[in-house]
This record gives sequence, structure tokens and C-alpha cells, in this order.
Amino acid sequence: MSEKESPLPAEARPDFYLGTSETAPEHWGGPPRRCWVFNRPRVRSGRELWRVRVDPPIPRYNEDGVSISEWASEWILAERYVGERIEDLSPGHNLSVNIWSYNDPRAPKKIAFDDVDLTLEYLGEVAFTADALPEPRDPTKA
Repeated sequence: MSEKESPLPAEARPDFYLGTSETAPEHWGGPPRRCWVFNRPRVRSGRELWRVRVDPPIPRYNEDGVSISEWASEWILAERYVGERIEDLSPGHNLSVNIWSYNDPRAPKKIAFDDVDLTLEYLGEVAFTADALPEPRDPTKA
């Protein structure tokens, strides 16, 4: 998979780094991506999410796993496990997250989401530094 070139300077300081599953839920191994937090929308249940800009963008795939030449730079993150919070992340550690995309092009303007507004696309990990993300795993070499 080829990486889309980043339009941002390498020295732009992100809020945190994201590694993604990219093509299969058990395959972490995407390149570390810089993330900047736009805001903290909520789902109707009250749970806070993280609307982030991701650089370089993450590729999108259709339901058959075929790449659809669309690269998205805006995503919604949520902590994967109950009780974990990105706010509590400590240096040198990482935290598992779910990575959601929008179903509706008007969704980014919302401050509260319904379940039908978002689709779980990937699993990932966040950390304050790229080197604190897990080592990539190749699912073909179990």
C-alpha cells in the first residue's frame, strides 16, 4: 500500500500519534500518523468522542476490502475499552481506540452523533510519541 504524501511539515507537533489496523482488525501495522484534536463531540448516550485530523490520511476501503481511492484525514476516535481514557494516557504507553468514519457528509458539523452517523472502520492505538506505539504485526507470519 502506498502512502499519501503529507502536506504538513514534519515538525508540526501533534496532540498524539495513531497507529491503525488499516486492512484487518488483528493487523496493527499502519505507519504512525500525527493527530490533532478538533473537538470532543458526543454520542447521544453522553460518551465523549475525539474528532481528529490525521496526517498522513488513512485509506478507505469498501465492504469487500477493496481500496477506494479515497483518503480521509478526519476521523472520530473512541477509547476501545470501558474505563480507559485518552486523557489518562501516560508518556511511553499506548491506548487502544476504535476509529470511526462518517456515514453522512453533514456529520462533521454535528456536536452529538447518533449510532447511524458513524461506522467503525479500524482498530488502532494512540500514544504521545510514535515510538510508544506497538510494533507492527504481519498477520501472514503468525
